[in-house]
Amino acid sequence: NNVTAILTTNALAVGTLTSDTIPPKLASYSLNMNTGVLSLTFDEAVRGATLNASLITFGNANAVPAATSYRLTGGTTASGTKAVIDVTLTAADLNAIKAISSLATSFTNSYLVAESYVLRDMNNQFLKPIRTTQGKAILSADFTIDSSPPTVTGVLIDMDASLLQLTFDETVDVSRTALTEITVAAGVGSATVLKLGGGTRSTVDSTVVNVTFSKLDLDALQLNRALLTARGNSFLVLTVDSFRDMQGLKVSPLPLASARQATTFIPDTTPPRLESWILDMDGASPSFVLSFNEVVDASTLVVSRLTFSHNASTTADRYPLTTSSSNGAPGLSVHVNLSAADANALKSNDNLATAAANSFVFFNSLGAVGDMA
Repeated sequence: NNVTAILTTNALAVGTLTSDTIPPKLASYSLNMNTGVLSLTFDEAVRGATLNASLITFGNANAVPAATSYRLTGGTTASGTKAVIDVTLTAADLNAIKAISSLATSFTNSYLVAESYVLRDMNNQFLKPIRTTQGKAILSADFTIDSSPPTVTGVLIDMDASLLQLTFDETVDVSRTALTEITVAAGVGSATVLKLGGGTRSTVDSTVVNVTFSKLDLDALQLNRALLTARGNSFLVLTVDSFRDMQGLKVSPLPLASARQATTFIPDTTPPRLESWILDMDGASPSFVLSFNEVVDASTLVVSRLTFSHNASTTADRYPLTTSSSNGAPGLSVHVNLSAADANALKSNDNLATAAANSFVFFNSLGAVGDMA
């Protein structure tokens, strides 16, 4: 005989229900360092929306504690119920992991531990914790190494700080930076370029690399008014050998034909500073030379704003120049020829410009001479 039908309008209630009290277990996981996706496989369906990625830690060994580890700060996952949950790591976490050379670079140094409250199953049972203290850290079942070359995503040029700042889409190994493979250009395909001859770089592996121009390069840039004076003539050119990521992959190059314009440009707003000067009162043409900390435009010198002084602070025995004149091209120094009137006035004062001890100069006001900005 066939079983008696039970209609949908008269369904039979369960006699006894034993609820699921067994916590879910993480059976395995895979990590893709190329895409930043962590795939978690459980022994039963779980609620993806309950996952708290900040309770997951990666370690380089199944040890207590691991010599090197990193705890996630977050991550995103799709809601739903299934046994396999994909977590997209935050860019900050992915790059922080990449910055640690001994962590998550292969199967052998990719262990995962998780707290109990990382997620719940369909009956709201929390995950069975995975702890190194119990020797139960899980080794990656499938690992995809980072195979994407680093790419420049932003360029900041700060001429006031003599700084070139590059932002990449992933962590780069700054120890392998080749500064002489960096060129700045006035535009795409422009013939106005400067290949760096040196400089200094930041020392921490990061997505942001700071390059400080060398004094020689900075002087050359300041002498060239067609290059790096505004965002419109500030472009970056890179060869493949300029930077590498933590896996040793070479940077995506920026050839001159595809030079990248500065995202941000900060002009030089710091006035030049007089560092030293030389006075020659001998002969028929007395003169002096002013040496500055940066390139100045000699044609902007206002000689009448210069005053000779007996010492660094006295108000007595001073002489403001009147008719002397400067000459020379832009550079680190300015040559000034003393006029006959100024030279004779100085020579007639025994307390001025007769020895180094009574030869001082100061500017009466700002704007005595301008730089190239």
